[in-house]
Amino acid sequence: MSETTKIEYRARVWEGIDTFDAVAASTAGGSKRDDFRYEQDPESQIHDNGVRAVRAADGMIAYARRCGTGTEELPTVFADFLSDAHHLADALGVDWDEATRNGEGHYTAELYGTE
Repeated sequence: MSETTKIEYRARVWEGIDTFDAVAASTAGGSKRDDFRYEQDPESQIHDNGVRAVRAADGMIAYARRCGTGTEELPTVFADFLSDAHHLADALGVDWDEATRNGEGHYTAELYGTE
């Protein structure tokens, strides 16, 4: 019995983006802002996951600016964003574990084009 290899449709790596300021600059002015294509071909799936990444970056940028953490290293800003989202889930009565499981399900479906 042979295993089927799944093709991953990862968003393209944002080359040279390793600081918060670089993330903010790379998404400013619409340089990465496109609409979803909703097509099943590989290029469209990669494109759509890139759009999802930009939309998440918008949230992280707003968060870091509000908190004044934009000078921190990018992994630190990202971790702070996630941990405070966990606090938000607590405050709203949202089950964090269930939400992250659901999020992983969405991510997996988008990554492998099975949505």
